[in-house]
Amino acid sequence: MSHLAKLYLLTTFLSVTTIEVHATIIESDLQPFTNDFTVIHDFEGGQFNMLGAPIDGIYEEFGTQFGERFDGQVVSENNGFEELSTTPFSELRLLANTDSNDNIGFDTNGQLHINGLNDGVLGTGALSILFSQTVNRFGFDPFNDDGGEYTIDFFDISGGLIDSVTLSSNNSFFQSFSLTNGAPLIAGVSITNTDLNGLGFGFITYNTVDAQSVAEPKSLLLILSGVISLFTLSRCRRTRASIHSIGRNK
Repeated sequence: MSHLAKLYLLTTFLSVTTIEVHATIIESDLQPFTNDFTVIHDFEGGQFNMLGAPIDGIYEEFGTQFGERFDGQVVSENNGFEELSTTPFSELRLLANTDSNDNIGFDTNGQLHINGLNDGVLGTGALSILFSQTVNRFGFDPFNDDGGEYTIDFFDISGGLIDSVTLSSNNSFFQSFSLTNGAPLIAGVSITNTDLNGLGFGFITYNTVDAQSVAEPKSLLLILSGVISLFTLSRCRRTRASIHSIGRNK
């Protein structure tokens, strides 16, 4: 096999491997209050005056924002529960509902937790979270779960849908999710549910990592493609020099 053919096959292989940058979300057995996560929101920072009451606007803690939806998403209602389209605009921007009864609120049935509201009913509205920086892990404790489902849409910084996960809401255990390639690609999430009692979320956790510490397949491809190009150029020069030398010797 010629050197050029080998280089072509190598380039093709490297191009295929870059598909992994579009990672998927998997359920994991990570736990809060461990090194698995760098940030945890227990919502115990003085919000007791807001218990059971809707919040006007966006709630912010540790630089992370909590609201109803992202700019570009459309809210609709189905059997008393809010639904969201999964099409944010190209740059994630969190929005609150102008009607506080359809926004978000806190509840203290057990541990303090945050809920989406629909017509003033806790746990029946959409909840969206814009992280202070991109993350590679996300988790929470579901509250008031009593049968039904919830869906989590994971978005990157450009508003692209990384993955969507739908699970049964009939267990009260901590739920955690990770990106298959470990890269910090998650910029925000939207959560909707159809739980019989409405669903709340406590101990919201995530892991922030230095993006430079994670190998990026696209970057590796660029580097290796550059090396291949230099090798090819060098080989072509040597070949031309050899042909020129043969011509002179004749």
